[in-house]
Amino acid sequence: MLFIIDCAKGNPPDPNPPCDEASVKIVACYDVRVCSEEEYDNKIRQRSFGGYSYPWREFGKEHQVLPCGYIKRRVDDGEKFVIKIPTLKAPMEFCAKYGEVVIRPATMESNYNIPRITIYDDHNGE
Repeated sequence: MLFIIDCAKGNPPDPNPPCDEASVKIVACYDVRVCSEEEYDNKIRQRSFGGYSYPWREFGKEHQVLPCGYIKRRVDDGEKFVIKIPTLKAPMEFCAKYGEVVIRPATMESNYNIPRITIYDDHNGE
C-alpha cells in the first residue's frame, strides 16, 4: 500500500527525504470545503485572496459534492515523498526504525487520495 510520508517538524517542508525508503511521486491534490458551491461562491471566495477568488467551478477539475455535503475539486498535482508498505509487519518494522508515527487514512474529505504517515520527530522539542 502506498503512503505519503512526512515529518512533524517539516514546516516548511524539507527537500530531503524524511526516511531512507522514501521516493518522490506526483500525487493528485484536492481542495475540500465544508460548504456548498453556492455558499463558497457567495461568501468564502469573496473573503479569499484580497477580496476575490474564482467561482468554485472555474478552478480545478473533477468537481463533486460528497455524500456528507462537502464540495471537492482536484487542483494542482504535486510531488510528494511516498513509501510503499506491503504487509502489516512492515509498519511495525518502520516504527522500530523511526520511532513514533501517526497513520491517517485517505478519506473522501482529505486533500489526497493516498493515506499519510507522519514521523513524530519533534515531540521532544528538538
